[in-house]
Amino acid sequence: MQVYFVLATLLSLAVAAFAIQNSELVTIRFLFWQLPSVPQVMVILGAALGGMIIAFFFGFSRRYQLSRQLNELKEYARLLEQELVKYKPGCDGKEKNNQPS
Repeated sequence: MQVYFVLATLLSLAVAAFAIQNSELVTIRFLFWQLPSVPQVMVILGAALGGMIIAFFFGFSRRYQLSRQLNELKEYARLLEQELVKYKPGCDGKEKNNQPS
């Protein structure tokens, strides 16, 4: 927990230094749209935040797909274990210890 706090503090200091060094005003132009007098740090941090949000949604989508696939494979394994029990009497799907009596 202390390591997390130290890293968060260092990251906060780095962001503060970045903001101080990039405080000049810039004009944003995109196609027919124009936004004058925006601090450069806001543009850069806004673009980074937008990238993080997009990456989060792509990661969430991939995680959801993998979760569905895992559930399907677990169900398939359960069905295969049931089928195995049909073909091997005395097998309950779990490995037994074969120790001599």
